[in-house]
Amino acid sequence: MRNINSTSVVIVCYPNWGGGKFLINCLGLSKDCYLQHIKCVQKQRNDSLLPDNKLNLLLERLNQTQTKWKDLELGCFQLFRDPHNEKFFYSLIDRISHEDKLFFLVAHSVHDVKVSVSIWPNSKKILLKNTNGFMNWRLGIPQDFDRHSVPGLSQDFTQEQQQEIIDIVGEFLEWDVDWYFDKKKCMTELQKLYANLGLVDFDEGLVGTFYDAYMEKINEIKNFQQNKHDTAD
Repeated sequence: MRNINSTSVVIVCYPNWGGGKFLINCLGLSKDCYLQHIKCVQKQRNDSLLPDNKLNLLLERLNQTQTKWKDLELGCFQLFRDPHNEKFFYSLIDRISHEDKLFFLVAHSVHDVKVSVSIWPNSKKILLKNTNGFMNWRLGIPQDFDRHSVPGLSQDFTQEQQQEIIDIVGEFLEWDVDWYFDKKKCMTELQKLYANLGLVDFDEGLVGTFYDAYMEKINEIKNFQQNKHDTAD
């Protein structure tokens, strides 16, 4: 039976394309966190997925990513099966909800936050801010481009949405996505976030290797898409 009072769930709130999966995978490198795939959970519980193994898995998935971003085939559906309906959770979720290792759930909207918090009322929460610049950068457009000027574009939560989310989650940790643009700053803030989540094994060499590979891959995809667009013109 699921532990409804579990404090091992971390709800990460951010709009689509806002860079939250990268943050989750950086945290997932800890020995006290699970990556977002039920098979990874099984392997880690069998002591066959240590932090070095996790890094190798992430690097392999990055290498397999060619011209389109696919979240490294890690995510809420791969972990929970149906993240918003506990009736369809994998049975292993029930078990790890009684344990101390952290596992992650994404919320892309106010509605997602409401549903997630209703299922996991004692979860930890992380709220990302300043996501627009990162969204623009990964698409190869100026970082200061006003995404609100184009209807339908994924964009940062409005002030009203942010306040709604804050009212729902109460206490939360904040992550500034602009930190991604400065590796040294990003590593410093990740170390603080590890500590705030009670994680004691931040490894800058491990996380930094993933950071470099991730940023290189995003640049590679961005350049491919830009060249494809230029060729089409």
